[in-house]
Amino acid sequence: MEMDRHRPGHILYTDQHALLTSDGTTTHLIAGNSTQRGYREGVGADARFYLVRGLTQISEKLVVVADTDNHCMRLIDRNNHNTSVFRGQCKSYGYQYGCPGQFDFPWSVLIDQRDMNQLLITDNSNYAVRTVDVMSSDVGTFIESDSLVFITGITQDEKSGDLYVIADNAVYRLAYIQRTVSLITEYTGKNSNGFRDSTLLNSLFDWPDELIFITPHTLLVADKENNKL
Repeated sequence: MEMDRHRPGHILYTDQHALLTSDGTTTHLIAGNSTQRGYREGVGADARFYLVRGLTQISEKLVVVADTDNHCMRLIDRNNHNTSVFRGQCKSYGYQYGCPGQFDFPWSVLIDQRDMNQLLITDNSNYAVRTVDVMSSDVGTFIESDSLVFITGITQDEKSGDLYVIADNAVYRLAYIQRTVSLITEYTGKNSNGFRDSTLLNSLFDWPDELIFITPHTLLVADKENNKL
């Protein structure tokens, strides 16, 4: 969900199978169908997405979404509501550099604050954060690590550029310059979960999937199965 740059005062969001905008009272469909999933390029409600997780606006009129279960990034033109493949090979998963490259359950996407022409994408089943150069179309890899199991949410410290991601019930810091991975909340094993408020390395979550900075030193985490922020 983001503030809608195309319609000031509106929020841009997804309900998994469609992209919509709302001012809190009235909702408008941009592309896709809220009750039907699949894959089809088209205009407005004629388009089909299988499962949209992340989205970001690369301009006032262009939105990139991560169509997770179709394994690709899709582009939506706000002026004509037309959809097209942005990067990846839809309905075909894998791991590949270059243009268009391949993804395996891409999840979240954001614009790199250190390089505004670059997108950062969590590539869930490839245990990686991938990059897409908006100008050259090249797909690359920011970092790949066996620690990043089931990587989902991503946010960025605007001052340092460091990335913070959620992977398998834990939060990790990805150093922007050194390209290193460090655990900042407790991780007790694959698929571990629970609930515990404590110091960072003693805290437990149950399938968190989104996070965002609300102050320069505070992260807000959506702890999904615990129904808590």
